Amino acid sequence: MSRLFAALICLGLGWGVAVLTGCASGDRQNAGQVPESTDTLPIGAEAPKFRLFDSAGNGVALEDFAGRPVVLVFYPGNDTPTCTRQLCELRDDWGAFEKEDVAVLAINPADGASHARFKAEYDLPFPLLVDPGGEVAKAYMSQGVFGINRRTVYAVGPDGRIVFAERGRPTPARILQAIASEPASAGAAGAG
Repeated sequence: MSRLFAALICLGLGWGVAVLTGCASGDRQNAGQVPESTDTLPIGAEAPKFRLFDSAGNGVALEDFAGRPVVLVFYPGNDTPTCTRQLCELRDDWGAFEKEDVAVLAINPADGASHARFKAEYDLPFPLLVDPGGEVAKAYMSQGVFGINRRTVYAVGPDGRIVFAERGRPTPARILQAIASEPASAGAAGAG
């Protein structure tokens, strides 16, 4: 009886962690719907600055992209089905991001070697950044239980302000639409 009870608890805990981190389902979460969670940084807020290292050990800072939009994808882990699908969707629509001069940075706490292998295996055209200790994820309200990233996508406008924030797997088209609909002068008008 105690083995059965322990197994049920482990299954329940595993399901709870999966739900909290956004890895419970391969279904498209939040596609075209109101986000489930509103505990993201608010639209119009200044994006927290950071400097992390990519899979090759190169330093990458948000400020490196000043004057152009940047999509930040906080994802729970390399080589998980939902995370792989999410990043491959961005890869498959890469031409649309390039056309609009939008940078994409994917972030989680995995080490550089794990990122390098994952990036090469799926031919991802954007940097995978190492966030040791999850400090950047915390700054972006994207760190979940046990230090696992909550699946969250932000778009930062050319002026350094958040123009899109959503939990789950918004489509690349939805992200690009939010960036395109942002008035070029919105940040200048709000800065002061």
